[in-house]
Amino acid sequence: PPGPKGYPIIGNTLDIPRDVAIYKTFASMAERCNTDVLYLKLATADFVVLTSSEAISDLFERRSNIYSDRVSSLVKLTGHSWSITLMPYGKGWRNARRLFHEFMHSRAVVKFDDYQRKHAHRFLLQLAETPDDFLNHAKFTVAALVLEMTYGFNIKSHEDKFLRAAEQAVEYAERGLVPGAFLVDTIPMRRSWLFWIWFPGAGFKAFARVGRGVFDVAVDGPLEYAKESLKASLQSSCSTGLILGLMLEISRTKATLPSLHHASTTLTTLRGFFLAAALHPHVVKKAQAELDHVVG
Repeated sequence: PPGPKGYPIIGNTLDIPRDVAIYKTFASMAERCNTDVLYLKLATADFVVLTSSEAISDLFERRSNIYSDRVSSLVKLTGHSWSITLMPYGKGWRNARRLFHEFMHSRAVVKFDDYQRKHAHRFLLQLAETPDDFLNHAKFTVAALVLEMTYGFNIKSHEDKFLRAAEQAVEYAERGLVPGAFLVDTIPMRRSWLFWIWFPGAGFKAFARVGRGVFDVAVDGPLEYAKESLKASLQSSCSTGLILGLMLEISRTKATLPSLHHASTTLTTLRGFFLAAALHPHVVKKAQAELDHVVG
């Protein structure tokens, strides 16, 4: 596929930004190269970037058995490869996906309606009180909902230790998934720790070490809380069913536990809604008029 011209040895490494808004850079490159399938060379690693829904559908849906997978050295080194969201496709992923679906398919999730309604009402109150902080309210609502559905405890503030740990874990995961952000993703000896022990500038080692600790706190903390609550019979019936079932059937893996990774699509949808509402105020007025007509 076409792509921007790189430098000898390092290829396009210097063209990759070190932040999570990398899509803007890729979109600009694709436009300059007049393609929606972009090729980049980062040292010895080959990257193909898809910049259109058509290309994504063609490769990741129609030919998913060939191209769909999740690969990141940092995910493994930070101890996060157990997550169903990030683990590579294979037998382990299929088993975790099957079990997750048993508890979270469209007919099963109706037991969480009360939770969703409660958090939606609180979200609306937060928006009415401090509308300028809508993005933080959206992040808090989605995270609190997932944590309560999964572990059964009620998040009351942004300062909750479990919420902060989960958000920090997602932040580390997002940074680790940026293509080319760390040398470990672009050099062939990346799988050998013996190589990286002496290699200068390998900052990913400290990142991975801290990230592993963050992930352990984010997952093991709520899980231990849920276990203790179950023992004390403090959990609600629906949460008990979810957690207890998962504990009994996947005692050696945490892969099917819902996390903020699974909530990211909901948060993205909310952000997209706010953006669309800001760009199309006439539609907002029309919707408001319809609401006023129905509820007064």
